[in-house]
Amino acid sequence: MLYEQAKVLKRHNADLIWVETQIKTSCNACQHNSDCGTGLVAKTLAPKTNQVLVECRHPVTEQTMVTIAVPEQSIVLGSLLLYGMPLAFFMLALVLTQNILSVELINLLAAGLFGWLGFMLAKKLSHKLNQHSMLPYVVEEIKASSFVCIEK
Repeated sequence: MLYEQAKVLKRHNADLIWVETQIKTSCNACQHNSDCGTGLVAKTLAPKTNQVLVECRHPVTEQTMVTIAVPEQSIVLGSLLLYGMPLAFFMLALVLTQNILSVELINLLAAGLFGWLGFMLAKKLSHKLNQHSMLPYVVEEIKASSFVCIEK
């Protein structure tokens, strides 16, 4: 389970709310960020935010901070849908058209079309999955397990 702090924007319905999270970059985390070109660019750009629909049955008000829990399987499945399905459609079309035709431009156009179709299918599937308990949800506190470090 991944946890993130978010600000409540508004209530969507009795079970869902819109929250705003801060998009984090790896810049500002290392000791070289004052010398690094990427770190300098990241400092000049305004901090970016992301608005997410989240399950919440708790009574929350706007502009309050909440902790949301994101299941790892939703991230993995989302990544697989977003990247894997269009790529699989693209490669399958490329292999099939290469065996049928030897004109590279037509092969590339067909592969591009099938890649786009794979993306559109992934978009439809992700909307269906978001409606079936794949949404992040609000938790009251993070349940952290403690550990003991043993020195040798």
